[in-house]
Amino acid sequence: MEEDAVTGFRIPRVWPGSALADEALDKFVHTLAGHPSIQLNIASYRDWQCRSTIASALSRATHPGRLTVAVVDQVVPGDTGCDVRCGHDLSAADRSEDVLCAHASRIHVYRMDARNATGPILARHVAGRMYRGEAFVLQMDAHNEFVAGWDESILAQWRATRNEYAVLSTYLTDLQGSISSAGHSQRSTRPIMCNSAFEGPPEASYLRHGSQPEEVPKLSGEPMLQPYWAAGFSFSRGHFVVRVPYDCCLPFVFQGEEISMGVRGWSHGYDFYAPASSVMFHEYASHSKRRGGVKMFWENQRDRTVQAAAMQRLIALAHLRPEQPPSGAYDGRLAERYGIGRKRPISLFYRLFQIDRARRRAQPLCELVRSGQMHRAFVHHLRPDGRGIDYDGLKDFDWSQQPGGTEGRAAGRRPTALPRLHAASALAIRRRYASAAQGLVALNGSACARLRRKRTCRSFAVSDCAPERSGPTADCCTEAELREEARGGPSDDALLLDRIVLQPAPTRRLRLLCVVSTFAERHALARAAASSWLTQCDGALVLSDRDDESVPATGVPHAGPEGAESWQKSRANWRVLHALVVRGNASYDYVAYGGDDYIVLVDNLRSLLDSAPLRSQHERSAPLFLGRRFTSWRLQHASLSHFNAGGPGVVLNSHALRLLGPHLDEAGGAPPRSPCLAESEGEDVAMALCLQTFGVAPSETRDSLGRERFHPFWPAHHYALRSEHLAADDWYRLASLNLSFGADCCSASSVAFHYVRGEDMTRVFQLVYGCRAGRR
Repeated sequence: MEEDAVTGFRIPRVWPGSALADEALDKFVHTLAGHPSIQLNIASYRDWQCRSTIASALSRATHPGRLTVAVVDQVVPGDTGCDVRCGHDLSAADRSEDVLCAHASRIHVYRMDARNATGPILARHVAGRMYRGEAFVLQMDAHNEFVAGWDESILAQWRATRNEYAVLSTYLTDLQGSISSAGHSQRSTRPIMCNSAFEGPPEASYLRHGSQPEEVPKLSGEPMLQPYWAAGFSFSRGHFVVRVPYDCCLPFVFQGEEISMGVRGWSHGYDFYAPASSVMFHEYASHSKRRGGVKMFWENQRDRTVQAAAMQRLIALAHLRPEQPPSGAYDGRLAERYGIGRKRPISLFYRLFQIDRARRRAQPLCELVRSGQMHRAFVHHLRPDGRGIDYDGLKDFDWSQQPGGTEGRAAGRRPTALPRLHAASALAIRRRYASAAQGLVALNGSACARLRRKRTCRSFAVSDCAPERSGPTADCCTEAELREEARGGPSDDALLLDRIVLQPAPTRRLRLLCVVSTFAERHALARAAASSWLTQCDGALVLSDRDDESVPATGVPHAGPEGAESWQKSRANWRVLHALVVRGNASYDYVAYGGDDYIVLVDNLRSLLDSAPLRSQHERSAPLFLGRRFTSWRLQHASLSHFNAGGPGVVLNSHALRLLGPHLDEAGGAPPRSPCLAESEGEDVAMALCLQTFGVAPSETRDSLGRERFHPFWPAHHYALRSEHLAADDWYRLASLNLSFGADCCSASSVAFHYVRGEDMTRVFQLVYGCRAGRR
C-alpha cells in the first residue's frame, strides 16, 4: 500500500510488471492451477449482492482455481459487505462448503468508507491498482449472475477474435428469465454497442451511450466488432488495465466514463467486440423488486462545481472538442497517463465513426454494426501478428460509398473487368513450389520429434496468449505445457494427426483444382499454403484483391468489402472459376475453395470424391456441394435447413459449377432479386441460398461412423475440446449435426481443417506427409 498524493487515500501499489516493454507485456501469460488466470475486477457501492455475485462466478466456473477477485467495497457500518468471513465462528465443515471460504486466499477486498466515495471511476481506479499480472481481466458490477462454464466460454469467444487486443464489452442483458435452474443461458440474443449521442450544454458536451439493440445476431458464432465500450462488462487481456488505467481525478463523473475509456482504449490499439453469447446477466434495479431503493454514490455529492470541473477534464483528455482548450483551462494533472494513446490518431476515431464534435452530432451506427458490415469491412485489417486492427488501411474508408447501405467497399475501389485465366495459370504454383514441398517433408527422426513436441498454444488444453502469431510460439505456453514439451510429450496437434490415415490413391484419378481466396495484407499466409498442400492438387490458384507474382496471386476486383466472409468477393471469384473450368479450356472434375487459413489433406479428399456414392452421382452429371454441414439453427431463412461452413473450405463438382455460374451475374441471367446476388449475407450462407435456388443442397461428408471430415477449427482445438467446454446454447453445439469430442472428434479419413496459418500450416503439412503422422 502507498499514499496516493492525488486522492489522499492509501491504495495498492501499481503492479511492478506494468513497466514491462510492450512485447514482453503482450507475451506475459500468468497461470493459476494450470490455466490462464482471470481477475474479476469489481466496484461495489453498498451492494448486498456482492458476495453472491462472487459466489456465482466461482461456483459456475469450469476452473475456479484460475480466478482471482479484486473488489473495492464501498460500505458504511451496518452494510452487508463483500469481505469473506471464514473465522472460528464457522465449523470446518461449514467453511469447506462455503465456496467463498474455499477460495478466500484469492479474494482481495479493499474496504473504503462509502461516505468518501465519488463514483465508479474512483472505485475502478483503485481496483485497477489491485491488478497483479493476471492473464485476463473481467471488469463487472457487483450484482450479476454467471452461467455454467462461463470461464471457458468467454475465453473461447476471445480466442475466436484472434486479436490480442480484443476487448469483449457490452451492456448486459437483464437477469430476469435469462438463466435456467441448472445455470444455463436461456437467451439466443446478444446486445451490441452502437448507439451514442451528445448530451449536456455546449460548453460541457459529452457522448452518452443510450439504450442498445439486442437481437438474434446476424453474424453468429463469433464476437462482432463494434465502435463503443461498456463499463459493466469488459473482458480483455490484463495489459488493457495496465495501458488504459482508470483516471484518478474524475469525481462524480458517471455518464462520461464509457466514452472516455473507450476512446482512450481505441487510441492505445484496442478493439471492441460484442460477445458472441452471454456468460453473465445483470440484475437491473428497474426490473427487480429486491433491488428497489438501492443506494447510489450521489448521496455524497455536496458541491456540483467539483463535478463540473471533472467533466471539463474528461472532455479535454478524451478530445471531445475538435480543438483542445488552452493549458490551464482544465485540470491537466497526469494527462500523459490518463489521456489519449499514441497507437492511433483520435481524430480518425471520430471521423470514421461519424461523430461530428463541432456540431455535437453522432450518426446512428446500429445498422452498420448489427448487419455485420463493420465487422466484415474492418476485420480483414487485423495485423498479421494479431495485435489489433491496422487502421492505417482504413484512413480513407467512407461509409457513404457502401452500396445499398448494408455492405461496404473501400473508398476508391471500383470494380473492373474480371481477369481471364487460362489452363496454364493453374499450373504455376505446382511448377514453382513442387520441389520445395518435397523438401519440407524430407525429415529425419529428430526433426519430426521436435515438430511433434511443438505447441501452438491455442487450444482448450493449453494456454491462450496472443492467438494470431506468424507461427508456433512456445514462449506463450503455460508453464505446464513448457514442462511437457521439455519432457518430449507430443502436442495435441500431433496426437490428433496420428489418428488420421492418408487414404490410398483412387483407381480413377479425378482432376482437382484447389483455390485459396485472400487479400494483399495476408499474402504471406497464402504463400504458406501455396508452398505446401496446394502442390498436391492437379491445379492451384490464389485469388486476391491484387496481382502479386511473388505468391503467385491473381487480382480479382469485386464490389463490397474485403475479408474471408464477403460473398461479394467470393461471387467474383466463382465467376472467374466458372469461366476457367466451364467456359475455358481447363478440365477439372472438382474445385476446392477456401480462405488462406484452411488446409486440405488432398489424398483424403480424392478418396472421398472417389467413394461409390459420390462417384456415381458425379458420373450421372449430378451437381455436388461438399463441406462441413451446419444446421441453419439461427438463420433468418426458413427454407434453408443446412449450409456448408466456409472455414474448412467447400468443394463443388464441375456440374454444380456449371449451374452456378450463370446465377452469379445479372448479365449472365440471374434475376434481380436472386439470392445469388445478395449483398448482406455471409459467404457460406449466401452460397447455400444461391445453390438452393436450382436444387443443390449440401451432401453428406461424414464417415461410416458418423464422424466429420471437414473441421472448422485447427487440429489441437478439436482434440482438446470437451463437451463441458460448451454451454447448452453454444453455437457450435447447436449448429453441428452430431458432435463428438476428444480422440473421437474427427474421422480417420479427415479432409480439411480451419485456422491453420503460416508456419502452423507448414508444420501440419510436415506432420502428415513427412513424419508419417497420417499413415496409409
